[in-house]
Amino acid sequence: MSYRARLRVRFADVDHGRVMYFPKILHYFHQALEDFFADDLGFPMPGLMDRDRVGLPIVHAEVDYRRPFRFGDEMDVELRVVRVSANSVRYEFTGRHAGDERPDCRAWIQAACIDMDRFAARVFPDDLRVALEARLEPTQPRLAKRG
Repeated sequence: MSYRARLRVRFADVDHGRVMYFPKILHYFHQALEDFFADDLGFPMPGLMDRDRVGLPIVHAEVDYRRPFRFGDEMDVELRVVRVSANSVRYEFTGRHAGDERPDCRAWIQAACIDMDRFAARVFPDDLRVALEARLEPTQPRLAKRG
């Protein structure tokens, strides 16, 4: 089951061309990811990192862009968990202009599970792994290239 969030494009996130500066999309997707962990999974990231000493650094990210977002646009973000292993998780994010079902960008982001004290790989805590696995969904196809 996917997680959805609506975010508004801020003035500080657009470039001279008046469109969202391309790396900012990853920032917006990470905001949705933090909310997903807190609101849907019940594992707020500050508690995971500070109390449980579990980190989830991004180790791989790729993004396909189709249509730009501009200052003031509302972006609907859909987050899907598409793979969970013993010590990593892969997410798929789709960004759409609010009210439009056409995908405007899609990202695949992989995070590793690490011990915050050693900054070394570790397995997911059982309760977190079970929560992530309960939300597994198949990945979506890549965005079609423009003709």
